[in-house]
Amino acid sequence: MEIPAPLPAGAVGPAASPGPLRAGPPRSFDEFERRLPRGAALASAGWAGQRAATLARRAGACDQLITAALVHDFARYFDGREEACVARRSADLLVDVFPAPVLEPMRCLDRQAARPADAGVEPAPRAITQGRRLRAYIDSASTCSDDLLLPWKTLLDIARRTSFDG
Repeated sequence: MEIPAPLPAGAVGPAASPGPLRAGPPRSFDEFERRLPRGAALASAGWAGQRAATLARRAGACDQLITAALVHDFARYFDGREEACVARRSADLLVDVFPAPVLEPMRCLDRQAARPADAGVEPAPRAITQGRRLRAYIDSASTCSDDLLLPWKTLLDIARRTSFDG
């Protein structure tokens, strides 16, 4: 068995943890949290989730929507896939960690990018509304100043409360 080479200091994303999802998606919040690189490493990787979650929190969104904003791009950094709708893939990966009120807005983000099998499935009106709000936070995230970002601990505490382990 080949032993993987040590990772370079500050490595993030798929290169930072070789094959973290090959063992399967996270099954608990603790496992999800262990797979996250810390603070500055995530920021340097351009994780839009922290920015979108900060905007959602500052706008007074519910905890479920703040969490959806935080984890909407989980798959991009941990699965290494570039798909039409990374939020849908993230929701699929996190189904054992977060309940439907967190995941459904992520699945509603890009209805036009939905898989053909989803064509006959209509989401609940609340999920559609939350999906539109989530889209606004994500779209506005690029303008969020680093000085305004909420600390990771604050956002992860909110996410833990909304998880099945909360």
